[in-house]
Amino acid sequence: MKKQSNKETVDLFLILGWITSVIGLFVPAVAIAGIILGSLTVKRQHLVAGIILIIFACIALYLGLTGFRESFIEGFHQGITNSRTK
Repeated sequence: MKKQSNKETVDLFLILGWITSVIGLFVPAVAIAGIILGSLTVKRQHLVAGIILIIFACIALYLGLTGFRESFIEGFHQGITNSRTK
């Protein structure tokens, strides 16, 4: 029974970690939650999944801090503007 509960907990950590990593591209502080959830995954003996999550959360944090949100919104806006003028 404990094994199943541990797997469900790790699955929850991974799902929430990936969601927070993606949100971290736009709100960098949220990516820190992905790093924490990745470390909790490593602590629960899922080393590879946790390390991959930590790496991607760090990349999301870096991109978020360097202006990914502004570039994304600007490119999205230009795409909409160009499609309307054609």
